[in-house]
Amino acid sequence: MKNFTIVETDELYTRASQRKIYTHEVYQEALHVFCQNIRSLEKELGEQVYDEYWKELFRELKTFRFTLYAAPTPVNFQSTLLLQILQKKLNDCQNLFPSFWQKLKIVIDSVYTLTNTSDNPLLTKILELMPPEKMRKTVLLLKEDRFALTVEKILQNHSELQHLELINKYQLRGAYCYDRILAIGPHYWFPEYVFNAPRANEIHYIRYSWVSDTWEVKPLFIQATTSPTVFDHSMQPVKKSMKNVIKGIDEKEHLEQEDIPEINWSSISTKLLKNISNDRSLETVPAKLVLLANNHAVFLEASDNTKTLALDLEDERDENGETQQVKRILVTKLQSGMFLLQRTGGGGDYIVPIANAKLGKNANRYREKQAHWKELLRQKTEAADLLTVCVELLDEGGSENTTEINLRHWLSSKNIRPRNDEDFKAILKLVGLQAEEKMYLEAANKIKAAHKSAGMYLRDLLIKQVAKTDLHEIQKKGYLEIDLPKFSEVSISAFRIEHIEPDSTEVPYSHIGRLTMIKDE
Repeated sequence: MKNFTIVETDELYTRASQRKIYTHEVYQEALHVFCQNIRSLEKELGEQVYDEYWKELFRELKTFRFTLYAAPTPVNFQSTLLLQILQKKLNDCQNLFPSFWQKLKIVIDSVYTLTNTSDNPLLTKILELMPPEKMRKTVLLLKEDRFALTVEKILQNHSELQHLELINKYQLRGAYCYDRILAIGPHYWFPEYVFNAPRANEIHYIRYSWVSDTWEVKPLFIQATTSPTVFDHSMQPVKKSMKNVIKGIDEKEHLEQEDIPEINWSSISTKLLKNISNDRSLETVPAKLVLLANNHAVFLEASDNTKTLALDLEDERDENGETQQVKRILVTKLQSGMFLLQRTGGGGDYIVPIANAKLGKNANRYREKQAHWKELLRQKTEAADLLTVCVELLDEGGSENTTEINLRHWLSSKNIRPRNDEDFKAILKLVGLQAEEKMYLEAANKIKAAHKSAGMYLRDLLIKQVAKTDLHEIQKKGYLEIDLPKFSEVSISAFRIEHIEPDSTEVPYSHIGRLTMIKDE
């Protein structure tokens, strides 16, 4: 839980009790027709909408629509690219779904209309809402950080918006407050605290008029009787004409909530892995794809007991007064909003080079022994199978905890050694290294101790750096560069987690922990 000072708490309470929330609706005819055509096609398809052909097509349509709903871009933004995709789909539709060819053609025609339209009603409304007083702190809240660069370029073209700052939802968790927040999109896109515990005296949220948003705001604090919350529904008149109403879709039915398009995890993973060999001998591990701030992504090993070092700015102190912001946490317990440590120079694990420095001249020798017993064990599993090797370790080697899951974990390059000495000795016996058991145990234990020391070093360093850094600025940027004075060859940053893949997939181990830039999805 976030801790606030008495002064900060008092200011938050004052703003909550004096808040004014305004809703604004905008309209654009060509975009409205396009959205109605999508809805009409989707309704007529019925159960066929779940066919892979239509799923891919609607993913493109809804992603395009969401972008226009969530960012103050011209309605023709990326419409040419969408038109190219749809025209390719139209040819397949003639063969696969001939009865819906004409309906899809109507959708494509409405996209073509958008390509010739540069209206930007959301931006127009933002310009109207900018206060005349230059000193007033007005900020623009977007649903998705990935639109920030695009929106910043648009704002730069308007001198009256040069003081308008872009913010994200995480910046509204702290004590930093503003005078006016302009939020793009319906309220249900944003966390409740944005409206219930506002960090501004005024909140204006702007959406297209055909997107339903019936709601009731409930305050976090007891309202001061002298300063009630004010709701002002400012609406631009919506033109009504026969050509604006699609047959089979009346206006009331079309007023529906706009869901956030699902992330196409498969597509992103394929793009990130396209340069990796399909050689089946490559070591693979269960992994989850994690999307980070600033259009970065990384695969994390997602075994049940795999941990990583994370920064959680929401945690302050535990009951003993110890900081909980920096912690080792199971990958399966990571959440959006936390910060993940990633190596930004050289790729791969950020712990290894620091641990090797602590091992000194013995680093290579210890690492070679670690790699040697793992390779011999891998050869055993490839010659037989995991179950057979498990039985041999249990019956002949004297292992106590061998299972197929544990065996996979021990084979992983990231795992140093089995936790139990008897399990490790059983492996060394099985692969013919029993005579050198003492040396291999020593090497593994030295590596393990060095990794632990490296982790503690990074944790302490991160705690000190966070303590002297403006947390509001960290949330704004979405990342924190870590200074490593003793390890200039290692570059590490903490990136905010935006989304985590719900299911794990098998990924080549060589791609685990490698930070990658991605394009908008």
